[in-house]
Amino acid sequence: MAIAVISDLEFGGAQRQVVELANHMDPARFDLHVVSLNSYTPLAHDLRDARRRLHIVRRRGKFDFTVATRLSKLARELGAAWTGRAEEDPPARIHSAVIFAPAGPLVPEALRVLRKGGVIALAGIYMSPIPSLEYSSIYHERTLRSVANSTRQDAHEILRLAGEIPIRTEIETFALEEANEALLRLKESRIRGAGVLIL
Repeated sequence: MAIAVISDLEFGGAQRQVVELANHMDPARFDLHVVSLNSYTPLAHDLRDARRRLHIVRRRGKFDFTVATRLSKLARELGAAWTGRAEEDPPARIHSAVIFAPAGPLVPEALRVLRKGGVIALAGIYMSPIPSLEYSSIYHERTLRSVANSTRQDAHEILRLAGEIPIRTEIETFALEEANEALLRLKESRIRGAGVLIL
């Protein structure tokens, strides 16, 4: 079971990505539930099995400090093996995490419980200072990465620019059944341009 929490399910890019993620994850491996912090959910009709998988935990104002408690309760009701604060230890090391909160002190806490080879993604546009880290917190190929955030205006500008210059893209498509072959060809640098899996 996994839970994706998002502020709302309006028509934004992040909201659309959460719905796409939920719809395309292997249901035999992941039972993904979507939690919206707002009852306005126009994208709910695009979410498969929304009656069972969409949950509303409404924020009661901008600074509602009860949201975390209510989210933990919902996660336990849905069968979560563990819920807790960033400073607490989960029963096992985590594979990965996405930190949306703009709170730098969460970074060392997430790294502290990250397994070898795990990834922490920082998804905020800004963040308070990250405290100094011991090298051992990133040793064993642990990865800490930020994500690129762009505005709708950025997208308009790049598309306008792309139309003005001759950009030639090359892609090679693969059916989902050919994923292993695509990965092998990628590993051996035998894909010209970008490899794209068709779902």
